[in-house]
Amino acid sequence: MDKQQKIDKEKFKQIFKDHFAEFQKQNPRYKNDYYTEVIEKMLGCDEKDSGYAKYRCMNCGYEQKVPDFVVDEFAAVDGLEPGNMPVLQCGGCGKELKCID
Repeated sequence: MDKQQKIDKEKFKQIFKDHFAEFQKQNPRYKNDYYTEVIEKMLGCDEKDSGYAKYRCMNCGYEQKVPDFVVDEFAAVDGLEPGNMPVLQCGGCGKELKCID
């Protein structure tokens, strides 16, 4: 991750830290354990104790870290069991990424 991406990511997180509670007050349907947990996981992303899955393209070697909360969200949307991830495509060559973690 380059320096600009790190700055942008931290700005994004700060917006949630500063405004999510007020957003929940104005939009009560988002004030529940599910959304609070998802946001807390996102805010903890890249912390040492936060979990993630690592994927690698066996064709070109491209690697991608995917936070656990994203894996769980994809599983829920696609009707998969928690922890299962749909097929991911390599951003470099388009081949399938394999979970290596």
